[in-house]
Amino acid sequence: MSSARTRSSLALPALLLFLCSCSGGEKAPSFAPGDYAVYRYSGSYREKPVTLTRTVAAAPKGGDIIFLNEWESGGERRAWREHIAPRPYDLSHNLASRLEVPDGKSWKEIPNPDNMELFRLREGTLFNPQGLPRLRKEEPAEFEAGGKKYPCVRKTYRAMAGGRRVALTRLEAEGFKWGVLLEEYAVVQPPEPIFRNELIEEGNRKP
Repeated sequence: MSSARTRSSLALPALLLFLCSCSGGEKAPSFAPGDYAVYRYSGSYREKPVTLTRTVAAAPKGGDIIFLNEWESGGERRAWREHIAPRPYDLSHNLASRLEVPDGKSWKEIPNPDNMELFRLREGTLFNPQGLPRLRKEEPAEFEAGGKKYPCVRKTYRAMAGGRRVALTRLEAEGFKWGVLLEEYAVVQPPEPIFRNELIEEGNRKP
């Protein structure tokens, strides 16, 4: 296994543990066809930023929610679909039971052993800190994206990344179904954002 694939495989446990500790209630968020969110990933961890657009292609009652994912970075583009069970844990941790890629005018399912294919498709959207961050401060805040303002909570953590002490900032809005509004790992002195994940816009485009 290449070093890049090894780093990706190590990223998931840390990510899942941290998300688990930050997850809210037990109720699954409600998704409807046409719901979408656009996130941008940037920082010194990668030469070129990544934009990921997620759109709900289908949300049948009692069935898996199908998310269309459109990834773009430096002129490179790819698309795939994830089938995720409408359960809180599966949705908050993006646990896809099926993975599909374009095949002409239709879609074909592809194997995803150990989530490695999904890691490849999501290149540049996962970050691997060292250990679990420690909460330092929590305060009310407001975040603006796509012309909307989101009342939220700003949480500041101590963290480690690349052998350096860094500050982690997360903006979370209660009931926001797409996850965090913003997440940033940054070196404090001199200021340097290592990894920044932020909401650009979200809403519903009627199918």
